[in-house]
Amino acid sequence: MGVDNGNRTCDAPQRRPAKLPRFTAPSSFLSRWMFLVYVCTVIIKVGATTTSENSVNYQGPLKGHHVDTLHGQIHDNPEDTDNLPANHDRLGYINTPSPPSPTSYDDMRAYTSPPRQASSPLSTSNLLSHINLLNIDDMPVTNDHSEFWNVTYHGTFKEAWNVQTKQQYILYNNVTLAPPSSAYPSARFFQIPLQSVAVAETVAATFMEMLGLREVIRFMGLTYVTSGCLRVLGAQGAIEPFEGDPRFGANSTKRNIQIASVDAVIASEFDSQGTTDSKFITYSATADPGTLHRAEWIEFLSLFFDKELEASLSFNGTVERYNCHRAGAQSEDRFLSGNKTVAWLAYSSFSKSFRVDTTAYKRQFTEDAGGIFFTPSQSSYSSASALAAVLGDVDVVIDQSYYYDLNTANLASFCSAFGLSPCNTSSPFKFLQTMNVWRFDKLTNGLVNAGLDWFESSIPEPDVVLEDLSSILYPNLQPLHQRTWFRNIAVGESINIEPASCVNTSAVRSTRADSCPTYYIQRSTVDFSQDWNITYYANHKVVWNRRANVQYVLFEKGTTPPTTLYPGARFLPIPLQTIAVSDTTVTTILELLGVQDRITYMDLTYVTSGCLRVRGMQGIITSFEGDPAYGGNTTTRNAQISGVDAVIGNSFDSNSSASNFIIYSSTSDPGTLNRAEWIEYIGVFFNKELEASQAINGTIERYNCHSGAARLSAGSQTVAWVSKSGSSFIVSTSEYKRQFTEDAGAVFLNPSTSFFTDANEFYNTIIEVDVLIDEAYFADPAS
Repeated sequence: MGVDNGNRTCDAPQRRPAKLPRFTAPSSFLSRWMFLVYVCTVIIKVGATTTSENSVNYQGPLKGHHVDTLHGQIHDNPEDTDNLPANHDRLGYINTPSPPSPTSYDDMRAYTSPPRQASSPLSTSNLLSHINLLNIDDMPVTNDHSEFWNVTYHGTFKEAWNVQTKQQYILYNNVTLAPPSSAYPSARFFQIPLQSVAVAETVAATFMEMLGLREVIRFMGLTYVTSGCLRVLGAQGAIEPFEGDPRFGANSTKRNIQIASVDAVIASEFDSQGTTDSKFITYSATADPGTLHRAEWIEFLSLFFDKELEASLSFNGTVERYNCHRAGAQSEDRFLSGNKTVAWLAYSSFSKSFRVDTTAYKRQFTEDAGGIFFTPSQSSYSSASALAAVLGDVDVVIDQSYYYDLNTANLASFCSAFGLSPCNTSSPFKFLQTMNVWRFDKLTNGLVNAGLDWFESSIPEPDVVLEDLSSILYPNLQPLHQRTWFRNIAVGESINIEPASCVNTSAVRSTRADSCPTYYIQRSTVDFSQDWNITYYANHKVVWNRRANVQYVLFEKGTTPPTTLYPGARFLPIPLQTIAVSDTTVTTILELLGVQDRITYMDLTYVTSGCLRVRGMQGIITSFEGDPAYGGNTTTRNAQISGVDAVIGNSFDSNSSASNFIIYSSTSDPGTLNRAEWIEYIGVFFNKELEASQAINGTIERYNCHSGAARLSAGSQTVAWVSKSGSSFIVSTSEYKRQFTEDAGAVFLNPSTSFFTDANEFYNTIIEVDVLIDEAYFADPAS
């Protein structure tokens, strides 16, 4: 009955306070273009009075501080509070006279010195330099999720921070307009866009591909890379192996030569040269505590290549899909009984210990997918039996144990490592009873000791991870989704090997994510009717008319119907826009749903609705040709049926087997509210679940109210429903009439025999009846 309207709050991720206060560029696409136009306008307006760029007197920001370009103030960086000056105000300002607010004499450049004095007008070439440095193709980015990076735009350069490593980067296009190193003594300076880089780990590889930067990579170790395009570039010699970290035995001389030949090295914070070598850009995505936090590092990388627009479009798409899939999974959780508990486990053959992973981003993935994240009182166990003792309520296990050869990672090895016996559905553990033991090693590069794509691509594509996990917890949610990383070793799912092939190494890497489907947050549920049912999936609904034994698969217009999943079903694109109606019993429901305007054909001879008859007189509704079994024209009727989305009628219609015929069986459903609930059955074909819910809920509320009052005042009146057919007399014993009578506070006449050929016997049966309802048919009711 009715619809869950999806009132659970699914808040958008809150914007986290930046680690470094900054002038924040607008985040929406349109706002960024407006912002860009505004800045260009400011530059042009101040051109006649602004000082020459070469006359600027820079005073560098203090360590641990950040320049506010609008107010000329220096704010405290809470991540670095060493060696603060004595006059530092803990509220975040230097206690010295601050420069005035920006005027027509000031551009957007950060400064701590007094305002510049006006001198010669800005030359045309200098103005063009301004515009070129602002770079029309670049759109400012902001870190709306990540906690570990930040950026400020300073007109002619960008100031980027890796907050995790406390490393500052000054990025400029034109060396003549770069700020002096004395202004940022601890920063690393890069002229951008970078033209050649070395990449020291696979985590950044997918981000580079998503930005269309494969061919910028000159050195990278490809042993553990799954990307076919990067491996093709390696095979062609365009990407050479990057010498490893010297502390692990690599040749430091060779590595330094490689580093000297590129513009920058992109590496994790754990690289031994990352903290000292000025060419290193440290990259801390794996440390950022959140699913979208980690994915947003695409925007950090984009700063070094002037690829903000591409990064913003890519990340915005990821966020949109992620939030959509999260809403779908969590709505599914509302409609199904009970959540599934997910445990991320690992066994270390080196330390002979067992671990329950409680990492924050895995918790978020699990909960956003509609599951319960398993968090025991302790996360490390020295014995399999100690761990097994806490796994009783776990429904799904994700095994993260390391295997040198992934071909040996199977259910038998899992049970052996974790000491589980029996290792089958007879196990006392739910995850074995239901065969739910998973690993994220489905996609590899095919080598022994293979590189797992999970470590390469799951960070940039959290939306795909969420789809994978949701499909594990709720298999029917997206039955057509092909999991990328997770395989079920309990049922012997195999590993996929990505081939070393590529159509176009210059092309931007496309996402693996499915487009966001229509998750049906508003859903009908069947609480009374015995003759129909419905199941919701992403992008389609499956409706059963049990009475007629017909299955309908309703898919959103513009999407691909899942024809292979439902052989024998009738497929209808929804919402229906044009219909023919062959039975008057559904007309009131169509009016209650507000879809009477969808009726193209209907015989209005027996219709009482004034509105529908007016539409007929206006020619909006054309008479529907009668059933050919009773003399209707087959050709005319078939043409009408093929000209509409669907026909709604009863199962006795000779065309009821047509692929677009919706059989409506409310009159057969044995109950008063059973029959009324067919409004929700009809509503699902029009995506009118909400309207149907409101209608049936109001009906139920009023019905129960009237029924309760009637039963309280009930006397002993007996009601008989009678009719006459030929010479025979009938006392109706229909269930819904019994229910109506008793709910109205009366006694329902229910004789042992309901069909009489003898009038006297009939009269003797009804002689003590208080109320008689005559159902006999009259061609002229007035008679």
